[in-house]
Formats: sequence, C-alpha cells, structure tokens
Amino acid sequence: MIGTIKDTLLAAAVAAAVAAAGWGWWQSIRADRAEARAASLSLQLGAAHARLANIEEDRKSDAEIDKLSDDDLRVVPDGWLLPGPGSGGLY
Repeated sequence: MIGTIKDTLLAAAVAAAVAAAGWGWWQSIRADRAEARAASLSLQLGAAHARLANIEEDRKSDAEIDKLSDDDLRVVPDGWLLPGPGSGGLY
C-alpha cells in the first residue's frame, strides 16, 4: 500500500513538473509574440509620425507658394532650371 502511494505521488509530481514546464514554455512563446508585436507597433507608430511630419512640411511649403503673387511666379531666375558653370552639374 505504501508503495502505491509513493508511486502515485511520484507520478503526480512528474505530471506537475511536466505541466509546469509546458506552461512555462507556452508563456515564453506568448512573451516572444508580445515583444514582436510591440516592436511592430513601435515601427508603425514611427512611420505614422514620419508621414505626419511630411504632410505638415508639405502644407508649410504649399502655404509659402500660395502667398506668392502671380507676378512673382512669372519671374524665374536664370539658373533655376540649369545649374551654372562650376556647380558640378552638366552645363
């Protein structure tokens, strides 16, 4: 009778150890997935911030152009389209 109790307790202890190891492994996988998801969300947030900065910069640039009068838009500097000599471009 004592042998069967010891065997039963040993089997229960082994089962508990295997269950605890399995639970720990599963939690490790969940933690890895959560970490990967957090990194992904951080990158997405950074990309959204960059897009917003580009939109704001574009609006400021457009506002500067919109402030110009039509007469100012017709006056084009000589070197606007082609770079002058010595600027490193083709002349």
